[in-house]
Amino acid sequence: MTQRLPIPGSDDGTWGDILNNYLAVSHNSDGTLANNVVGTSQIQNNAVTNAQLDSATQSQLSAATNAVSKAGDTMTGTLTVPSFKVTGGSVGAGQVLTSDSAGNATWQAPTGGGGSGPQTVIVPFDFQTNGNQYFTSPVILTFSAMSSLNGSGAGEATVSLALNGAAQSLPIAMAAGDELTVQVSGLTGSDRCSFSLEGTT
Repeated sequence: MTQRLPIPGSDDGTWGDILNNYLAVSHNSDGTLANNVVGTSQIQNNAVTNAQLDSATQSQLSAATNAVSKAGDTMTGTLTVPSFKVTGGSVGAGQVLTSDSAGNATWQAPTGGGGSGPQTVIVPFDFQTNGNQYFTSPVILTFSAMSSLNGSGAGEATVSLALNGAAQSLPIAMAAGDELTVQVSGLTGSDRCSFSLEGTT
């Protein structure tokens, strides 16, 4: 039954009972508020401060505050979060989170590595006698330089190159599966010649 306030000029003989029943909805007999009568909609914003909380709740809030690092604080241990956002530096897709010497991290454009840029390829050759050696390219690459010839008789040695059977000179662009023939001539006796071809993928 919904309770109401007494109506002035009416409710003769029951005025006190009606008022008591109305007050009993939210008050105890000693005048204090009954349990569970004040909800969030009845509390004014910023009306409850830490001083109004019980000691257990105050302790929990204090522990949580101490566990969260503020700007300028240093955290130790492991921090596990489902995700995080860093807005410093050159924010954009494909950027790399980079630290400076003081440990400050910002997003920066990648500067190499990661397998996305050109890679240097060095293929060594070692001839103990005149003849041919072969290299089959597993990737697209370009040989652009040859190191100095080393070993006894290197001064008389001649190196010839052929790509898939056709004579070539550097630079040589190779597709995956192409065969490079390296031929050395001019060695005599116990001569030995070594060198390498250098290129990029």
